[in-house]
Amino acid sequence: MYSIKAYSQNYDDILAEIFFECSTQKIFSSSSKKRLFKQKYLDHYLENHPEFCFLLFKQEVVCGYIIGTLDTLRRFDYSEVFPYYDNIKDSIIKYPSHLHINILPSEQGKGQGRALLLELENKFARGLSPGVHIFTSLDASNVKFYKSCGYEDTRNVLYQGSELLFMGKSLISKP
Repeated sequence: MYSIKAYSQNYDDILAEIFFECSTQKIFSSSSKKRLFKQKYLDHYLENHPEFCFLLFKQEVVCGYIIGTLDTLRRFDYSEVFPYYDNIKDSIIKYPSHLHINILPSEQGKGQGRALLLELENKFARGLSPGVHIFTSLDASNVKFYKSCGYEDTRNVLYQGSELLFMGKSLISKP
């Protein structure tokens, strides 16, 4: 019923639809701000790190995806795009890989997010990453999901007047 496949540009339009449907930000003051938002959180990864993108299919229809980068600090100059990264470099070094996951609401809660996470985490581990991190809102419903997948609260970060939760997971096997 479900399958996970490597990224293909043939699916860019549906990924954009899923991205905006799953985004907590729904209103943009201009089309250029909406385009920049998508560039920052989706397109940059697809253009620069397509090997770290996997698509979730239900039968032959894409219903979710996961994207990421192996080494956040090498991705680009984060201090310009995410100024708060300068204050958490120690955590980024411990958990250098980063990801974004979006699954259509109708397909959430069926174990497929966990399957996508495992697929990308394994790819990061094969690339010798010691850990992976995500950012989310303190009160987001996905916090429980990430905790159930082994992510731990490591610190809170202030960004544009909102507090974000930095969560990390070690990818180093323990004896």
